Amino acid sequence: MCGLKNLYLKTDLGVVDCLGEVLGIGNFEEVLKHSVEVELPYGNCRIIDIEALIRAKEAMNRDHDRITVKHLKEIIKQQKLN
Repeated sequence: MCGLKNLYLKTDLGVVDCLGEVLGIGNFEEVLKHSVEVELPYGNCRIIDIEALIRAKEAMNRDHDRITVKHLKEIIKQQKLN
């Protein structure tokens, strides 16, 4: 075991963050509980759900994350209206 906690892969589709733990959510098992499967052009992939993403962004507490949280909360609001 190499002991890596985070791995960032640059792909043709963009950067993929492979994290051993997500601040605000927890370890792999906790993150898995808060993930959804999405279909991508090259196969299926699990990503964290929007509520978990908000918790992670709030835990990071960086300026750009606070802006992103506002946008994500507005997305949730709009989804509930439709």
